[in-house]
Order: sequence, then structure tokens, then C-alpha cells
Amino acid sequence: MHHLRNLALLVGILCFGLSPTMVASQELIQQPAIVEDYGLPSPPPELEKILEELLGEGDLSDAATIMLKRLLMTPEEREAAGEPETNDGDPDAIHEEEAAKEEIEAIFHALLEDD
Repeated sequence: MHHLRNLALLVGILCFGLSPTMVASQELIQQPAIVEDYGLPSPPPELEKILEELLGEGDLSDAATIMLKRLLMTPEEREAAGEPETNDGDPDAIHEEEAAKEEIEAIFHALLEDD
């Protein structure tokens, strides 16, 4: 059950542009180890394994690969890396980002259907 909740949390953050604080439900707020300073927490070990397998296959677009690699970072690593570059209204960059989100969303929908 926690596996599905974590996948839903990740899909919500990636695909719907929700901030971690918006996604943090009452259940997550009651578990402070999961939400650290309202930053995006590191994925649970089961999800980390899935993400590493997806990245290892090499079938993802560059933008989707960057998004998933960022999710595998610890909060400290993400803070050290800084904020990802913004698309600044560039239509091609916006399209690439949206396509990457749809690609990741489709992967997670398939994973949820398998469960």
C-alpha cells in the first residue's frame, strides 16, 4: 500500500506540477521523517530501485532522464546542485518538458496497472 502511495506522490509532483507541500497530506505531515523541510524527500528504496532500472534501460528521453536522476538525489544533493534551469518561455523547451512529464506519467501508470 505504501508503494502505491509513494508512486502517486511522485506522479503528482512530476506530472501535475504540485509542490511537495501541496502534496503532503495529513498522513505525510504526521510522519516528519518523510517530509524534510518540505523539500522533496528521497524516494523509498523500492521506488529507487524502479527508477534506477528505468534509467539503466536507457530508453528515456534526455529530459525524462534528468527529471528522474534529480529525484534520486538526496535533499542535500539537490540543494547543492541548485534549482534546475527554467525554460523561460521557450516553446521548444516547454514542449520537451511536457513530453518528458507525459513519458514518466505513462511509465508510472503502467507500473500501477501491474500492481
